Amino acid sequence: MTTEVGTQLFVDASGWVAYLSREDPNHQKAVNVIRQSRGAIVTSDKELIKLSYVDYCQVEEALLSKLIWALWDNQLGKVIRVTEDEELDAWSIYELEDESSFTECSSLVLLNKRHIQNLLSFSSWLRNRSSHLRLI
Repeated sequence: MTTEVGTQLFVDASGWVAYLSREDPNHQKAVNVIRQSRGAIVTSDKELIKLSYVDYCQVEEALLSKLIWALWDNQLGKVIRVTEDEELDAWSIYELEDESSFTECSSLVLLNKRHIQNLLSFSSWLRNRSSHLRLI
């Protein structure tokens, strides 16, 4: 699965939760965007770790497990592994931010360093710092 730079869609944990949970107010939007972007979807190993800690009241455990395995197996998208240098950059941002998680900081670093221009996220922190991206 290859895509040109700039056409990739980065989906964070909040986007995946909206995709899986019919009760989520952003569910239909996430479903539509992910269906239209098949083949160009990327996420990070840090986002999958965060996703594995989702409260099962939000998302059915079996669906969550199936999604994580489909992503690791590159069936739904590509998982980007955050490098050590990217982690260090993320830590430098995280130390300055009170309202963020390390995962959000690492995603911001990936978006910038990997030139990913499309973002499906419902995290206000990440969306507020991604004005240069196409927010979906």
